[in-house]
Amino acid sequence: MESVWLVFYDIADNGRLQKVASVLLDYGVRVQKSVFEVRLHDQTLRYLKKRLEKILDPEEDGIKFFPLCESCLARKNTLGNVAHLQKSTSWIVI
Repeated sequence: MESVWLVFYDIADNGRLQKVASVLLDYGVRVQKSVFEVRLHDQTLRYLKKRLEKILDPEEDGIKFFPLCESCLARKNTLGNVAHLQKSTSWIVI
């Protein structure tokens, strides 16, 4: 099942920070400097977390994932120049 998540991070080292941001850009859009909005299937979320675990230092860094329910998304309000997450296209390869 596909869900929308807000991903917040606080990374102590600039090199790791750049790597985390680069990985998250593969999955969604940056909505603030350390906040991304991503749309993922359950399996893709698990894979993303594994990729991020390889980068971060658990003693110094932190990443939080907040799910957004459909009713929350429907009530979302924005002001100003805001990046918008597009619905992903699902592909079935046979």
